[in-house]
Amino acid sequence: MLKKQLILNTIFILVIILYIPNILQSFKEPLHSYSFSELHINYLGGFIRRGFLGEISRLFSPLINNLHFFALVFATLYFIHIILFFKLIKKLENFSLIIILLSLGPSLLMFPLTHPENYMRKEIFFIVAILSHSLFIYKSSLIKIPLKDYASFQKFYLIPFLILNILIHEAQIFFISVHLLLSYF
Repeated sequence: MLKKQLILNTIFILVIILYIPNILQSFKEPLHSYSFSELHINYLGGFIRRGFLGEISRLFSPLINNLHFFALVFATLYFIHIILFFKLIKKLENFSLIIILLSLGPSLLMFPLTHPENYMRKEIFFIVAILSHSLFIYKSSLIKIPLKDYASFQKFYLIPFLILNILIHEAQIFFISVHLLLSYF
């Protein structure tokens, strides 16, 4: 059991270490010009889709420059993403090979690292929403959380977060079906 936990913790630390160069670089300069320029869409010219995050950045621009604002937001989101991911796959600790493949495979956690143009993309908001909802469902099934607590989770966290996600990237509307399916379970 200790060996299996050691493998999980080692991979977790390795993934964090692999992310650190991208995160530090994003505080110095944008990793990809398209991703960074898309983040600046705001409501200055009126209400438009995908403008909420850019509007927040514009409002905070006297206090923190845009580069540092976006770097901080996305560093936080990627750390949350990694933590949620490892909390969810912890139940697979008996299958070390599966954990290694899921954690270090190029299509899940490593995608923004193997393709730097995908770092600082708004899709991370979808991922965090789905992973946090999945983790809540998983934990609630283990400890039998009452239905009213799940309703509170939806009312105070999930629905407001999904509304903000829709304002950040309208494609979140298509992922509401995933949340409905998770809620069904």
